[in-house]
Amino acid sequence: MLLQDPSIALQKGYLGESFSLSQEEQDLIVSIRANSLSDLAKQVSRTLIGN
Repeated sequence: MLLQDPSIALQKGYLGESFSLSQEEQDLIVSIRANSLSDLAKQVSRTLIGN
C-alpha cells in the first residue's frame, strides 16, 4: 500500500503501529513515485541525506 497510496498507508500505520514522522517527512514520502520499496528508500535517503 505504501507504493500505491502512501498517504493512506501513513495514516493507517503498519501492523497496528503508527509512523512517527514529521510533516516534512510525510510530505516527502507522499510526493515520491517509486516502483519498489528499495527505490522509495533510495529517494528518501537522497533527499534527506543529500547523496
